[in-house]
Amino acid sequence: MEILNAHTDIDLAELDYFEHALAKLFGYPCRISRTGYSGERGYEIFADGAVITDIWDKLAQQGVMPCSFTALDKVRIEAGLLFYGYDMTEEHTPWEIGLGFTVSTTKADYRGKAAVLAAKGAEKINNVCLEIDHTNMVDGGETLLWDGKTVGVINSPCYSHQLEKSLALAHVVPELVVGKTLSIAGEGLNTKAKIANYPIYDPTKLRTHE
Repeated sequence: MEILNAHTDIDLAELDYFEHALAKLFGYPCRISRTGYSGERGYEIFADGAVITDIWDKLAQQGVMPCSFTALDKVRIEAGLLFYGYDMTEEHTPWEIGLGFTVSTTKADYRGKAAVLAAKGAEKINNVCLEIDHTNMVDGGETLLWDGKTVGVINSPCYSHQLEKSLALAHVVPELVVGKTLSIAGEGLNTKAKIANYPIYDPTKLRTHE
């Protein structure tokens, strides 16, 4: 925020979580939103293609460090942020992946309302975070077992250098609760995983909302 505020014509301290505003950044018109995909207080910048590369270069000159998708993947897994195609697909209902809060039950009829509300209570999976007994990271796609029965699959794995442990987002059957220890079966892999509180990093989301 301090870097952006020094070069914009609005006060970003007044921008609440998930709010956005028109602004000028380094003299260029843009829209700045207090959003992100990192589990930290962050901002996203939307500008015309003719100026966005210069905005990027000027931010880098101010000491903002670009990061790779691998780094982004780590922090979003720590924060329990889902990635479409891995942690959720059109085959899943909002209730199965922790997005039930996005479904309005009070609005008048809208496309898909009857179907999505009828699906509530019939969840086949639950999206969870795992702490894995592994010194690096698993590959993803491994089967999760409990009492010899298949109960889930690993979708998004990472090794968290911040928390110094192997983590993953996974789908498991709904009856499994936090603290349950599962076996992981994969090619050349035989280890354990424990269902952790979700999200594992900043569970009350103070970092994004402060």
